[in-house]
Amino acid sequence: MKATDRVVAAVDGVTKQLASVGRNIALSEEVNAERKARDELVEKRNAAHTDLTNHDEAETRRRKSVAAAANSLSKAINRWMTILNANDVGAVAVDEYLRVTVGGKVLSDSKGPSGSSRLRLILAYHAALLETSFELGGGHPPLLLFDAPKQHELNPADFSAYMA
Repeated sequence: MKATDRVVAAVDGVTKQLASVGRNIALSEEVNAERKARDELVEKRNAAHTDLTNHDEAETRRRKSVAAAANSLSKAINRWMTILNANDVGAVAVDEYLRVTVGGKVLSDSKGPSGSSRLRLILAYHAALLETSFELGGGHPPLLLFDAPKQHELNPADFSAYMA
């Protein structure tokens, strides 16, 4: 074998090795890119899991806070109902949706007490709402106006107790 043939064979062998190394490097770079993509996806998944956990914890705190507010509001309404001599209405409470219930039924325009009992309940609710808002650090304005039709006006003693 001639010297040139040996050189050509050596160059050919080195070229094949370079091509093989090049392919291996490209595969290695693809593997590294895939690893990086995997790591980014794992990071996104962990962030989403953390967000979900935080959301669940925030929802639990919110529900507890609403339940505490409803409980405070219920107590305050009943205290104001006593002040207004309106205990004949029945059990007044506030449910988890912050709806006023009378005797276990949600108060509405068509349900609940009527006449002066309804007016007293509404007055008790407004006073209790203001009081509970202050108690819980709410941003309720410190002014509350009441306007009631003469038809259901409170007797002076009850109104004086209410304003005291």
